[in-house]
Amino acid sequence: MIVIALESDPLRDVSYEQGLDIAMTLADLEQEVKVVILGAFAAACAKEDAHAVFRKKLLQLDLFDIECISAIDTTDEKSGLTDSRAIISVLNEAQRILTF
Repeated sequence: MIVIALESDPLRDVSYEQGLDIAMTLADLEQEVKVVILGAFAAACAKEDAHAVFRKKLLQLDLFDIECISAIDTTDEKSGLTDSRAIISVLNEAQRILTF
């Protein structure tokens, strides 16, 4: 499994878009991929409303059935995020971790 870790501040750095593109490409190629939201990206998700551009872009992951796990409880009906306490096990199971 490949894990895409989004941890940069999405309000200052749009490199997360590359991470999302890679995740969707891998899923399209039928590779097992998960997205983990950490650090400044998770904090921005918790602060910004569901209409923020970067949060809307996360909804694209649903189209590819990509699991999205957040370090901070950011679950709400509009975010498209899944809260989980299993981040450490996901990171431990990963063959590769790509950070954006």
